[in-house]
Amino acid sequence: MRRILMTATTGAVVAAALVAAGSAAGQTTTTPTAPAPGVRAACVGGDFAGVWQRTDGSTVTYTQTGRVVLGLTSNNQSARVTVTGTSAAGTYTLSTGTKGRFGHTISPDLLRLETTVTQPDGTPGGTTDWTFLRCDPLTVSSPVGANLRLVIPAPQLASAGPTSAVAPGIISLGSLATSRCVLVKVSATEPARILATIFSGVRSTRVFGQKLVVFTKAGSRRTCIPVPKNAKTIKLRTKLNFALGYSRGARPNPNARPTKPAIKTIKLVP
Repeated sequence: MRRILMTATTGAVVAAALVAAGSAAGQTTTTPTAPAPGVRAACVGGDFAGVWQRTDGSTVTYTQTGRVVLGLTSNNQSARVTVTGTSAAGTYTLSTGTKGRFGHTISPDLLRLETTVTQPDGTPGGTTDWTFLRCDPLTVSSPVGANLRLVIPAPQLASAGPTSAVAPGIISLGSLATSRCVLVKVSATEPARILATIFSGVRSTRVFGQKLVVFTKAGSRRTCIPVPKNAKTIKLRTKLNFALGYSRGARPNPNARPTKPAIKTIKLVP
C-alpha cells in the first residue's frame, strides 16, 4: 500500500512504498496583462509560456512560473531554463538522458525565440528561430469554474531528480466538488516511478488522492489524481499540498535509497 507520512521535526513528506522526491520553494504564477500594440499577449505564466515550434517541425510546450520555465517536447525531450529579462538559459535532456545547454532571446513582439544550442559534447549546435504557435490549452489563469479533469488552473512547477510535474497552483472549492479528478502533467528524463499526491495537513497528513505513473523510458504524460467523495467537506482553511515523489527505474525496488519529495502548496479559493 502506498502512503505518505509526515515527520513533525522536518515537515518532509516521505512516500513509504515509493521513496520520494526533492523539495522546491513555492512560486507565483503570473496572470497575463494587456500587451502593448504589436506585441503578442503573454500566456498564463509569462512571456516564454506556450507552445513553440522548432525548425525540425517538433514542438515544445513551456510552462513558466516566475523566472523558472519547464519545457516538454513532442519527441520526448525536456528542458529547464531560468529567465533573465528577455533572455533565458538552461539545460535540455534528450530521450537517452544525455544533457546539453541552450539559450533563448525572445523577440520584442514575443513571437520568436532566437535559440543557441550547445551539444552534449560541448560543440556549438548553431542558432535557430523557434516560432510561437499558441498558449497551452491545458493551463488557465482563473480556477473558478474550471473542470479540473481537463485543465490545470494557475500552473506551478515541481521538480525532483530526473522527474518534474506541472500541477494546479490554485483550486476552486466549487470546481473541486464537481470534478472527478485533478489533472497534472508529469515527466521523467529516465526510467522512473512517479507518485503524484495531493494531501492536506501540516503536522499530520491526510492523503487526498494519489496516482502512480511508471516510465520505462524518458517522456511525459498527463494523469488525473482521483477526487474523494468527501471533497465537499474541504474548507478554505484546509492546508492543501501537492507532492511529487519518485524512485529511479521502472521496477519497484524496496532497497532503493529514499529521496525527498518536491512539495508545492495549493491555494484554495471559493
